[in-house]
Amino acid sequence: MANRKHEQWLKNLALAQERAEGAIITPDNELGDEAPSRSQLKRESAAVQELGEELCKLPGQVLIDLGVDEELREAIIVWQKTASHEGKRRQMQYVGRLMRNVDTRRLFTAWQKFKADGAASAKALHEIEELRQRLIDNAPGVWSEVFSKFPDIDKHELEQLVKEAREEQKTGKPPRAFRAVFRFLREAGGIRA
Repeated sequence: MANRKHEQWLKNLALAQERAEGAIITPDNELGDEAPSRSQLKRESAAVQELGEELCKLPGQVLIDLGVDEELREAIIVWQKTASHEGKRRQMQYVGRLMRNVDTRRLFTAWQKFKADGAASAKALHEIEELRQRLIDNAPGVWSEVFSKFPDIDKHELEQLVKEAREEQKTGKPPRAFRAVFRFLREAGGIRA
């Protein structure tokens, strides 16, 4: 059900962009008949508004990276700083109005790429966490996996960190080396936090 709703949202977003560009020519428009229904226009407007809401969840630097224009970015930052419910609602309407004047297709594509990159990064971090735990548990074949995955890794330093992490776990000390193993593997993999 959620996938179907998502597909409809994408369709409405695309229609709103095409309508804003003046690219939609329907048989009705060619004959000079009625414009699209009010319901369809509301659906398209809601899709653009929803994209604006998704953009409001992002930090300012990400908005710059996505290429959000300055006026819209400032409106989003004001929304993020607003505390009252009614103030947020009104500011969101303003963000939605500004969204009518931007290339929603480009913004949507950039937002999707940002989300996909974040998901890939999170997956890579989870794999590093799992690898760290297997190193500390001394799972069979884990060392050869690490050395094949990271051929340029400083083997001696990693072995020393893992040894210290095991000692920390035995003695109940704070997990300084445990965290250091994670950072070491993350940097070896070139993954940003």
